[in-house]
Amino acid sequence: MNICVRLEGGLGDHLLGNRFVPAILDKYPSAKITAYSDTEGNTFQKEGVLCAYEHLYEKINVIENKKHKEFWVDCQFGEDNYYGALENVPEDIAQEMQSYDKFYDLHIDSLKWMQHDYDWLRYFYFFPKPDISEGYDESLFDEYIVLHLASETSVGHRLEQWYINRLVKELSSFLPCVIISTPETNHFFENCINENVKLVNTSVSKAFDIITKAKLMISTDSGFRYLAYGAGVPTLTFSSSSDAPHQVMPSHQIRWLPSPPHTFPLNFDAVYISQIAKRILKDKGYALLPYITDIDSQLVRRKYTINQEKTK
Repeated sequence: MNICVRLEGGLGDHLLGNRFVPAILDKYPSAKITAYSDTEGNTFQKEGVLCAYEHLYEKINVIENKKHKEFWVDCQFGEDNYYGALENVPEDIAQEMQSYDKFYDLHIDSLKWMQHDYDWLRYFYFFPKPDISEGYDESLFDEYIVLHLASETSVGHRLEQWYINRLVKELSSFLPCVIISTPETNHFFENCINENVKLVNTSVSKAFDIITKAKLMISTDSGFRYLAYGAGVPTLTFSSSSDAPHQVMPSHQIRWLPSPPHTFPLNFDAVYISQIAKRILKDKGYALLPYITDIDSQLVRRKYTINQEKTK
Protein backbone atom coordinates (compact mmCIF):
# COMPACT_ATOMS: atom_id res chain seq x y z
CA MET A 1 0.00 0.00 0.00
CA ASN A 2 1.25 3.48 -0.90
CA ILE A 3 0.24 6.19 1.55
CA CYS A 4 0.66 9.94 1.17
CA VAL A 5 0.84 12.45 4.02
CA ARG A 6 1.00 16.23 3.88
CA LEU A 7 3.27 18.09 6.31
CA GLU A 8 2.90 21.85 6.48
CA GLY A 9 4.47 24.80 8.28
CA GLY A 10 7.82 25.08 10.03
CA LEU A 11 10.14 22.37 11.33
CA GLY A 12 8.13 22.05 14.55
CA ASP A 13 4.88 21.48 12.66
CA HIS A 14 6.64 18.88 10.52
CA LEU A 15 7.98 17.00 13.56
CA LEU A 16 4.55 17.15 15.21
CA GLY A 17 2.97 15.65 12.10
CA ASN A 18 5.81 13.15 11.82
CA ARG A 19 4.88 11.62 15.20
CA PHE A 20 1.71 10.22 13.61
CA VAL A 21 3.60 8.37 10.85
CA PRO A 22 4.51 5.46 13.21
CA ALA A 23 0.80 5.30 14.08
CA ILE A 24 -0.04 4.96 10.38
CA LEU A 25 2.61 2.27 9.98
CA ASP A 26 1.22 0.52 13.03
CA LYS A 27 -2.15 0.26 11.27
CA TYR A 28 -0.64 -0.48 7.83
CA PRO A 29 2.69 -2.26 8.53
CA SER A 30 3.60 -2.89 4.89
CA ALA A 31 2.80 0.63 3.71
CA LYS A 32 5.28 2.92 1.99
CA ILE A 33 4.95 6.54 3.09
CA THR A 34 5.50 9.48 0.78
CA ALA A 35 5.33 12.94 2.35
CA TYR A 36 4.62 16.25 0.68
CA SER A 37 6.30 19.11 2.52
CA ASP A 38 4.08 22.17 1.95
CA THR A 39 6.63 24.95 2.50
CA GLU A 40 6.72 27.11 -0.65
CA GLY A 41 9.97 25.50 -1.73
CA ASN A 42 11.76 25.76 1.63
CA THR A 43 13.82 22.56 2.02
CA PHE A 44 14.90 23.12 5.65
CA GLN A 45 11.93 21.18 7.02
CA LYS A 46 12.57 18.23 4.70
CA GLU A 47 16.23 18.21 5.72
CA GLY A 48 15.30 18.21 9.40
CA VAL A 49 12.81 15.36 9.10
CA LEU A 50 15.07 13.19 6.96
CA CYS A 51 18.18 13.60 9.11
CA ALA A 52 16.30 12.07 12.05
CA TYR A 53 13.49 9.99 10.52
CA GLU A 54 14.55 8.98 7.01
CA HIS A 55 13.69 5.35 7.87
CA LEU A 56 9.98 6.23 8.06
CA TYR A 57 9.65 7.54 4.50
CA GLU A 58 9.91 6.32 0.95
CA LYS A 59 10.56 9.93 -0.09
CA ILE A 60 9.62 13.53 0.72
CA ASN A 61 8.55 15.93 -2.02
CA VAL A 62 8.69 19.69 -1.45
CA ILE A 63 5.70 21.71 -2.69
CA GLU A 64 7.13 24.76 -4.41
CA ASN A 65 4.30 27.25 -3.92
CA LYS A 66 0.86 27.90 -2.48
CA LYS A 67 -2.16 28.42 -4.70
CA HIS A 68 -2.76 31.88 -3.20
CA LYS A 69 -0.49 34.27 -1.30
CA GLU A 70 -3.45 34.99 0.99
CA PHE A 71 -6.25 32.49 1.61
CA TRP A 72 -9.19 34.04 3.45
CA VAL A 73 -11.97 32.00 4.95
CA ASP A 74 -15.14 32.78 6.89
CA CYS A 75 -15.49 30.64 9.99
CA GLN A 76 -17.21 30.70 13.39
CA PHE A 77 -14.49 33.07 14.61
CA GLY A 78 -14.92 35.55 11.75
CA GLU A 79 -12.59 36.18 8.81
CA ASP A 80 -9.27 34.37 8.92
CA ASN A 81 -6.27 34.23 6.59
CA TYR A 82 -6.01 30.43 6.73
CA TYR A 83 -2.83 30.21 4.69
CA GLY A 84 -1.96 26.59 5.52
CA ALA A 85 -5.30 25.09 4.45
CA LEU A 86 -5.25 22.02 2.22
CA GLU A 87 -7.41 23.92 -0.29
CA ASN A 88 -4.49 26.34 -0.75
CA VAL A 89 -2.34 23.61 -2.32
CA PRO A 90 -2.10 23.89 -6.15
CA GLU A 91 -4.71 21.71 -7.87
CA ASP A 92 -2.25 19.42 -9.66
CA ILE A 93 -0.36 18.69 -6.43
CA ALA A 94 -3.60 18.15 -4.50
CA GLN A 95 -4.75 15.62 -7.12
CA GLU A 96 -1.36 13.92 -7.00
CA MET A 97 -1.57 13.52 -3.22
CA GLN A 98 -5.12 12.20 -3.41
CA SER A 99 -4.11 9.61 -6.03
CA TYR A 100 -2.32 7.41 -3.45
CA ASP A 101 -4.08 4.42 -1.88
CA LYS A 102 -4.63 6.57 1.21
CA PHE A 103 -4.02 10.24 1.98
CA TYR A 104 -3.65 11.81 5.42
CA ASP A 105 -3.42 15.55 5.96
CA LEU A 106 -1.04 15.95 8.92
CA HIS A 107 -1.34 19.74 8.94
CA ILE A 108 -1.30 20.28 12.71
CA ASP A 109 -3.34 23.47 12.89
CA SER A 110 -6.33 22.00 11.01
CA LEU A 111 -6.82 19.25 13.64
CA LYS A 112 -7.89 16.89 10.83
CA TRP A 113 -5.70 14.22 12.40
CA MET A 114 -8.31 13.97 15.16
CA GLN A 115 -10.65 12.30 12.65
CA HIS A 116 -8.12 9.91 11.10
CA ASP A 117 -8.60 6.13 11.26
CA TYR A 118 -5.23 5.24 12.83
CA ASP A 119 -4.70 5.35 16.60
CA TRP A 120 -3.70 9.02 16.81
CA LEU A 121 -4.72 9.25 20.47
CA ARG A 122 -2.19 6.63 21.57
CA TYR A 123 0.54 8.42 19.61
CA PHE A 124 -0.37 11.97 20.64
CA TYR A 125 2.28 12.06 23.38
CA PHE A 126 4.65 9.70 21.58
CA PHE A 127 7.57 11.18 19.66
CA PRO A 128 9.59 8.54 17.78
CA LYS A 129 13.23 8.02 18.63
CA PRO A 130 15.45 9.89 16.15
CA ASP A 131 18.03 7.96 14.15
CA ILE A 132 20.88 10.37 13.47
CA SER A 133 23.83 9.11 11.47
CA GLU A 134 25.96 12.29 11.43
CA GLY A 135 27.42 12.97 14.87
CA TYR A 136 28.89 16.22 16.11
CA ASP A 137 32.65 16.05 15.54
CA GLU A 138 33.76 18.97 17.72
CA SER A 139 34.66 18.49 21.37
CA LEU A 140 31.86 19.46 23.74
CA PHE A 141 31.38 18.80 27.42
CA ASP A 142 30.89 15.30 28.85
CA GLU A 143 27.58 16.42 30.38
CA TYR A 144 25.68 19.58 29.49
CA ILE A 145 22.39 21.45 29.21
CA VAL A 146 21.48 22.32 25.62
CA LEU A 147 19.86 25.71 25.10
CA HIS A 148 17.90 27.07 22.14
CA LEU A 149 16.82 30.48 23.39
CA ALA A 150 16.58 32.68 20.29
CA SER A 151 14.94 31.08 17.26
CA GLU A 152 15.51 32.81 13.95
CA THR A 153 11.90 32.12 12.90
CA SER A 154 9.85 32.02 16.14
CA VAL A 155 10.27 35.75 16.78
CA GLY A 156 7.00 35.97 18.73
CA HIS A 157 8.42 33.63 21.36
CA ARG A 158 11.77 35.39 21.70
CA LEU A 159 13.29 36.01 25.12
CA GLU A 160 14.69 39.37 26.21
CA GLN A 161 18.45 39.91 26.06
CA TRP A 162 18.75 40.62 29.80
CA TYR A 163 16.85 37.44 30.62
CA ILE A 164 19.02 35.27 28.39
CA ASN A 165 22.12 36.61 30.13
CA ARG A 166 20.71 35.88 33.57
CA LEU A 167 19.37 32.43 32.74
CA VAL A 168 22.60 31.24 31.13
CA LYS A 169 24.58 32.55 34.11
CA GLU A 170 22.31 30.67 36.55
CA LEU A 171 22.40 27.38 34.61
CA SER A 172 26.10 27.37 33.77
CA SER A 173 26.95 27.83 37.45
CA PHE A 174 26.14 24.14 38.07
CA LEU A 175 26.44 22.44 34.64
CA PRO A 176 28.08 23.44 31.34
CA CYS A 177 25.73 24.78 28.67
CA VAL A 178 25.76 24.38 24.89
CA ILE A 179 23.83 27.10 23.06
CA ILE A 180 22.51 26.20 19.60
CA SER A 181 22.37 29.35 17.50
CA THR A 182 22.76 30.76 13.99
CA PRO A 183 24.89 33.65 12.75
CA GLU A 184 21.71 35.79 12.75
CA THR A 185 21.04 35.16 16.45
CA ASN A 186 24.60 34.94 17.81
CA HIS A 187 24.44 38.52 19.09
CA PHE A 188 21.96 37.44 21.77
CA PHE A 189 24.75 35.48 23.47
CA GLU A 190 27.74 37.81 23.24
CA ASN A 191 27.85 38.27 27.02
CA CYS A 192 27.20 34.63 27.88
CA ILE A 193 30.25 32.82 26.57
CA ASN A 194 32.83 31.54 29.06
CA GLU A 195 34.67 28.31 29.85
CA ASN A 196 31.36 26.74 30.88
CA VAL A 197 29.27 27.97 27.95
CA LYS A 198 29.83 27.05 24.32
CA LEU A 199 28.05 28.66 21.34
CA VAL A 200 27.45 26.37 18.37
CA ASN A 201 26.51 27.18 14.75
CA THR A 202 26.17 23.96 12.81
CA SER A 203 24.06 21.85 10.47
CA VAL A 204 20.59 20.59 11.37
CA SER A 205 21.75 16.99 11.76
CA LYS A 206 24.66 17.94 14.03
CA ALA A 207 22.42 20.22 16.08
CA PHE A 208 20.04 17.29 16.46
CA ASP A 209 22.91 15.08 17.61
CA ILE A 210 23.86 17.65 20.27
CA ILE A 211 20.26 17.72 21.50
CA THR A 212 19.97 13.93 21.79
CA LYS A 213 23.13 13.75 23.94
CA ALA A 214 22.12 16.49 26.41
CA LYS A 215 21.05 15.91 30.01
CA LEU A 216 18.37 18.61 29.70
CA MET A 217 17.03 20.98 27.05
CA ILE A 218 15.71 24.46 27.74
CA SER A 219 14.18 26.10 24.70
CA THR A 220 12.05 28.84 23.32
CA ASP A 221 8.87 27.71 21.55
CA SER A 222 10.57 26.36 18.42
CA GLY A 223 10.75 23.11 16.47
CA PHE A 224 14.05 21.75 17.80
CA ARG A 225 12.57 20.72 21.13
CA TYR A 226 10.37 17.99 19.59
CA LEU A 227 13.58 16.16 18.75
CA ALA A 228 14.44 16.18 22.46
CA TYR A 229 11.03 14.65 23.24
CA GLY A 230 11.80 11.72 20.97
CA ALA A 231 15.27 11.30 22.46
CA GLY A 232 13.97 11.18 26.05
CA VAL A 233 15.72 14.42 26.99
CA PRO A 234 13.76 16.40 29.64
CA THR A 235 12.67 19.68 28.08
CA LEU A 236 11.49 23.03 29.45
CA THR A 237 9.85 25.50 27.06
CA PHE A 238 9.24 29.26 27.07
CA SER A 239 6.19 30.36 25.09
CA SER A 240 4.07 33.47 24.61
CA SER A 241 1.10 31.06 24.68
CA SER A 242 1.71 30.41 28.38
CA ASP A 243 0.17 32.91 30.79
CA ALA A 244 1.42 31.23 33.96
CA PRO A 245 4.04 28.60 34.82
CA HIS A 246 2.98 25.07 33.94
CA GLN A 247 -0.07 26.32 32.03
CA VAL A 248 -0.94 26.63 28.33
CA MET A 249 -4.09 27.82 26.59
CA PRO A 250 -6.06 24.73 25.38
CA SER A 251 -5.96 25.61 21.66
CA HIS A 252 -2.15 25.70 21.73
CA GLN A 253 -1.78 22.72 24.03
CA ILE A 254 -3.59 20.50 21.53
CA ARG A 255 -1.47 21.80 18.65
CA TRP A 256 2.04 22.88 19.63
CA LEU A 257 2.53 22.63 23.39
CA PRO A 258 1.45 19.12 24.41
CA SER A 259 3.17 19.27 27.80
CA PRO A 260 1.87 22.20 29.92
CA PRO A 261 3.79 21.15 33.09
CA HIS A 262 7.02 21.91 31.20
CA THR A 263 5.91 25.26 29.76
CA PHE A 264 6.54 28.78 31.09
CA PRO A 265 5.78 32.40 30.12
CA LEU A 266 8.54 34.31 28.38
CA ASN A 267 11.26 35.64 30.70
CA PHE A 268 9.88 33.72 33.68
CA ASP A 269 11.90 33.75 36.95
CA ALA A 270 15.35 32.45 36.03
CA VAL A 271 16.01 31.26 39.57
CA TYR A 272 12.85 29.14 39.55
CA ILE A 273 13.84 27.61 36.18
CA SER A 274 17.35 26.84 37.42
CA GLN A 275 15.98 25.19 40.55
CA ILE A 276 13.79 22.93 38.41
CA ALA A 277 16.80 22.16 36.22
CA LYS A 278 18.87 21.17 39.27
CA ARG A 279 16.16 18.82 40.51
CA ILE A 280 15.76 17.13 37.11
CA LEU A 281 19.52 16.67 36.77
CA LYS A 282 19.66 15.11 40.23
CA ASP A 283 16.65 12.84 39.67
CA LYS A 284 15.02 12.50 36.24
CA GLY A 285 11.73 11.68 37.94
CA TYR A 286 11.25 15.41 38.53
CA ALA A 287 10.86 15.79 34.76
CA LEU A 288 7.40 14.24 35.04
CA LEU A 289 6.03 17.07 37.22
CA PRO A 290 8.64 19.84 37.35
CA TYR A 291 6.71 21.90 39.90
CA ILE A 292 7.11 19.36 42.72
CA THR A 293 9.97 20.02 45.14
CA ASP A 294 10.21 16.72 47.04
CA ILE A 295 9.65 13.67 44.88
CA ASP A 296 9.60 11.27 47.83
CA SER A 297 6.92 12.99 49.90
CA GLN A 298 4.81 14.51 47.10
CA LEU A 299 4.76 11.39 44.91
CA VAL A 300 4.75 9.07 47.94
CA ARG A 301 7.93 7.28 46.92
CA ARG A 302 8.59 5.12 49.94
CA LYS A 303 11.98 4.72 51.58
CA TYR A 304 11.45 1.94 54.07
CA THR A 305 12.75 -0.82 56.23
CA ILE A 306 10.70 -3.91 56.94
CA ASN A 307 8.86 -3.87 60.26
CA GLN A 308 9.76 -7.39 61.36
CA GLU A 309 7.64 -7.18 64.50
CA LYS A 310 4.34 -6.53 62.71
CA THR A 311 5.02 -8.44 59.50
CA LYS A 312 3.41 -11.89 59.61
